[in-house]
Amino acid sequence: MTSSQILMILILWMTSEVLAEDLVCYQCASPNLQNNWGLTGLPLKPDSLKFDSVCAKADTNELVPDFISGNCASSCFELMLPVNGEYGFVRGCHENFVSNEFKVTNGTCHVNLVSTLYAGVSFCPPANAEADKCNSKISTSSVQAGKGVTGCETEAKHSCKSCTEYGGSGSCSASTTDTCKGVYCTKTTGRLNGQFYESRGCGYFNPIGSNVCSWTDQVYNVSTGIDSAMRSRKKRAVSLAFQANQFDISFVNSKKFVSQ
Repeated sequence: MTSSQILMILILWMTSEVLAEDLVCYQCASPNLQNNWGLTGLPLKPDSLKFDSVCAKADTNELVPDFISGNCASSCFELMLPVNGEYGFVRGCHENFVSNEFKVTNGTCHVNLVSTLYAGVSFCPPANAEADKCNSKISTSSVQAGKGVTGCETEAKHSCKSCTEYGGSGSCSASTTDTCKGVYCTKTTGRLNGQFYESRGCGYFNPIGSNVCSWTDQVYNVSTGIDSAMRSRKKRAVSLAFQANQFDISFVNSKKFVSQ
C-alpha cells in the first residue's frame, strides 16, 4: 500500500468520525411548566422531556449528562417566561418542539420586559457531547434588572388587535377596536368542542422564531395561550379552562403587522 493510499484512508476515517459525531443541546424544562405547557406557545412537548428545577439555573455542571437531547439537526434554543410571578424555562433541540418546516437553524436572542419579569428566546448552534452547550445563556442569574440579558436584543412594543370569539359570543371582526401592546401580535383559530374559536392578542416572545403560521392537530390548552401569561383577559368574551385540538397558531412581529 502506497503512502498516498494510506493518507486517503486516514482522511476518510477522520471524516467518518466527524460525520458520525452527534451534535446535541441541553434539553429540559422547569417543573412549573409541566401542567402549564400552553404558556410556552410550543406546539410539541417531547415525551422524554425532563421537568427539573435545575433547568432554571443553566449550570453546565448540573445539566450534564442527564439533560441532553439526541442528535440535533436544528438550532438549540432556550425559552424564559413568567409563570405565576416566577420564571419558567425550556431548553432543547428546536426540531423536537415544532414541526419540521418551522425548525430554526440560525442564531438570535431576544429578551423583553413583561411588567416586572422578562420573557425571551435564544437560538444557537448545537455542539458535540463533550462541549458546553450554547443554550445555557439565559437563566435567573443572567437577568439584570432594567437591562435584560447581556447579548440579547430588546424589541419595541406596538399595538395589536385584542379579541376573542367563540360559539356566537364575542367578535374578532374587522370592526373590533380593542387593542393591546406587545412585541408580537398573536392569533389562534380552530374548532373548540365543535364550535369555531378565534383569539387575537399580544405576546412578548416567539418560540417559533419567525413570523409564521403554525398548524397543530394535537391537544392544546387554549386557556393558557401565548398572551395569557403576559396580560389579563378582562375584555375577553369567554374564559376557556379546557382543552381543544386542531388549532392554527400564528406569530407576527407587531411592528410589521399591527392590525392583524
